[in-house]
Amino acid sequence: MRTLRPFAALILACAPLGAWACSPTGYPGTGQTMLSDFDNGAFLIHFHDDGCTASFWGVSGDAIGNDNTVEYAYTPMGAGLHRLTWVAFKPEKVVFANVVHIQNWNTCMVYSSLSKPDMTFVHWQGPQIRNWDSTSDSVACPGTRMPPPEGGDLAG
Repeated sequence: MRTLRPFAALILACAPLGAWACSPTGYPGTGQTMLSDFDNGAFLIHFHDDGCTASFWGVSGDAIGNDNTVEYAYTPMGAGLHRLTWVAFKPEKVVFANVVHIQNWNTCMVYSSLSKPDMTFVHWQGPQIRNWDSTSDSVACPGTRMPPPEGGDLAG
């Protein structure tokens, strides 16, 4: 048994960080589902209760078919300003894009920039509805309303 301890310690020390549960980030949107409505398409993003993973689904336009679950990093930037970053993967676990997602809860806007595989950037912006339930206007952002996605499922 004594000879197995160093071996077990080596395995634990060499395990990739992604093999363990992520650490909560302190993001105040944890547990919420948000609708990010960009000009070229809209996404539903659900920030899981673990405080470090999110799932998103493309629900309109060019976003349809872009579904993923990611581990994000969060940085507070000021009152109502939130920066989230993540790496989006293709189903084959190949990196698709690095994403920087800035939420301005004061103006109900979201700004996303992502790097494409050819190392160019794409920039999107549009209204964002927090705590979106698919049927009502956002309390925090009245007047921002989208119809429910066709066949969309908020639960994932």
